[in-house]
Amino acid sequence: METIRSNQIARIKTEIKKFKNLFNILNKFV
Repeated sequence: METIRSNQIARIKTEIKKFKNLFNILNKFV
C-alpha cells in the first residue's frame, strides 16, 4: 500500500516539474 502511495507522489512531483518547465518556457516568450 505504501509503495502505491509513494508512486503517486513521485508521479505528481514529475507532473509539477513538467508544468514548471512549461511555465518557464512561456515566460521567456512574454
